[in-house]
Amino acid sequence: MLATSHRVHFGPSSPPEFKIAQAATTYDPGPLRLGTTCYWRIDEAGQWDTTTGNEWSFTTARYRGDVNDDGRVDQEGFGLLQACLSGQGVPQSDPACVRANLDDDNDVDQDDLTIFLQCTSGPAASPPLACLF
Repeated sequence: MLATSHRVHFGPSSPPEFKIAQAATTYDPGPLRLGTTCYWRIDEAGQWDTTTGNEWSFTTARYRGDVNDDGRVDQEGFGLLQACLSGQGVPQSDPACVRANLDDDNDVDQDDLTIFLQCTSGPAASPPLACLF
């Protein structure tokens, strides 16, 4: 089949929603939210039929320390981190505290607090680039 257009599907859910049919081979989705999984698929459309492409996904980077998923490492996140403190070697099993375990060792303790403080930023400032992951 000779493709006459590329049907772009893109979005935060699977299957991704249809966005545009275009001749171009690139697509700019615009700014993406940090820590978001995005799904995309390109269908090749010909004069009489369409071949469905494979679905792909990627997750955008997020800031280490953004425990409440608002794109910032700030006072609100600090409150959640405090509520989730379990102590060194004491597993934190509350699902609401998963993002507070910044060093991935199953507890929320002084080490997590240190990471949070290293990535803290002001209300109009982004955290240091070293905090992206």
